[in-house]
Amino acid sequence: MNLDLWALGLGSDGLPLMGDVLMRVFARSGLHARAWASRVRVPCERAVLRLTAGQERRHDAPSACGILVAFDAQALRLKAGEASGAVLFDPDKATAEPASLRRHAAAIGLSSFGLRLEPARWRMAALGGVARLAGMDLTVLEGALRAVLQGEEAASMAADLQAARAGFDAVGAQSPEAGARLGRSDRGRLVLSGSGALGLGVIAGGCKFVAAGPRAAESESFSWLASRAGRSGVILHRAADDHSAVAAALGAGLAGCRAAALVMETGCAERGLEFAERAEVPVVVASLRGAKAPVDGRGSCRAVLEPTSPADALDAALDAFNIAERFQVPTLLRLDESLLWGWQTAERVRLDAPMDRGSWAAPEAGAEAFDRYAAGEDGISARAVPGHEGLMFRTREAASSAKLSAKRESLGRGVPIPLLEGPSDADATLVAAGSSAGVMRQVMHRLNVDGARCVNVLALRCLSPFPAEAASGALKSAKRLIAVEAGPSGSLCRLIRGETGVLVSRSCAGAEGPPDEAALSRAVDEALHD
Repeated sequence: MNLDLWALGLGSDGLPLMGDVLMRVFARSGLHARAWASRVRVPCERAVLRLTAGQERRHDAPSACGILVAFDAQALRLKAGEASGAVLFDPDKATAEPASLRRHAAAIGLSSFGLRLEPARWRMAALGGVARLAGMDLTVLEGALRAVLQGEEAASMAADLQAARAGFDAVGAQSPEAGARLGRSDRGRLVLSGSGALGLGVIAGGCKFVAAGPRAAESESFSWLASRAGRSGVILHRAADDHSAVAAALGAGLAGCRAAALVMETGCAERGLEFAERAEVPVVVASLRGAKAPVDGRGSCRAVLEPTSPADALDAALDAFNIAERFQVPTLLRLDESLLWGWQTAERVRLDAPMDRGSWAAPEAGAEAFDRYAAGEDGISARAVPGHEGLMFRTREAASSAKLSAKRESLGRGVPIPLLEGPSDADATLVAAGSSAGVMRQVMHRLNVDGARCVNVLALRCLSPFPAEAASGALKSAKRLIAVEAGPSGSLCRLIRGETGVLVSRSCAGAEGPPDEAALSRAVDEALHD
């Protein structure tokens, strides 16, 4: 049994905080959970939280609505008729008409006035109500709230906790038999958000300098880092624009520091990435607006990684810093909004990955000059920090085409390889990258029931250099190939054909923006029954 929740309100209603707290509640109760907060226009801009929790692992946010938390009258009008279990609302702001509800759905009013709450704390009462409907313990909810609200003033935290208790008790009084039977256990799990996983990867990866453009500096990822930078020894720099952020990170990388830049879109970083390729400066650039531009790895000497889940974002960040320094190339992390605004439970995380800082030069006695760009057989030069006696050099876009070609071959052997998940003799192989791969894992689990071998999934985590040798075997042996993309560009099919010669005859694509799990699932179902 799974509990599926939708919360709908305005951007100021604090839905990301609600998602963070509820994820911790379910994780501490030994459950798997997945959540996603986003903004949509329906018709005006709204904030949406979708969450699912239960004994089984889910890779997608729910399309069905079991519990609805409606922050205002418009939210009730839009979604109340879809809630199958209960609707939580504030009767001081709206009225839930019985005719608008589904049969057996309970309308539960939590009055701010009746509970003696400030209007801004109604969300805390709603949190308590959801925890009661989910059958969770009040003590677990209070512990999760304290963990999320740590740093707040004592009086404010006490008021928030009191509001959560009031909502918990009020729902229990109105619906004493309510409470989903989710089969809790004492085995707690970790919770990772995409933004937090990226920040954790930056810190665990030994990065000591992070620059961000103006919009990226307002992101959840940068805020997560800012709250921990002091005790982690990370220097944060707010740049005037994305170009300046990449340039600042390049300077830090040139000086021998592990450095990263946060930008909104890859186009703003292109000039800096091209310079880093030619000058062989290791740097990691994280794009927070996802995979909008197609990848063409031919002629470039960089790595492009697309994590498939919040947990994978941590691993990808650790890999990105090692790849950048080992091969002295820029590494681009492309994270879409679905991943950054999502949470997922995890069994464990990898924080002790060894650092690979590459080859460093040492001063030679009697040497007249240091050749920073002397090429080895693999196209990788010994690295040095400029300005040191015996190792002084000037940066220049110096790498020759032959040297970059040799380095690209070495880079291709050192990037993460894709893994075929599911039965090896499946009727069809779903090929996907980024968060779309997570949705396809859920589709695979749904279809492969009772021993069926309908589909498997080839999750492409590294798009450049494309792991053609590793992926060709799975692509060529597949009985049927279906490429799945979040947007309608078709770039994944072109990339696969250009790199491997394999023609993907069927492509399923969604609309621009974060992946729509329900739409992609329907598209795959249609493709399988063609």
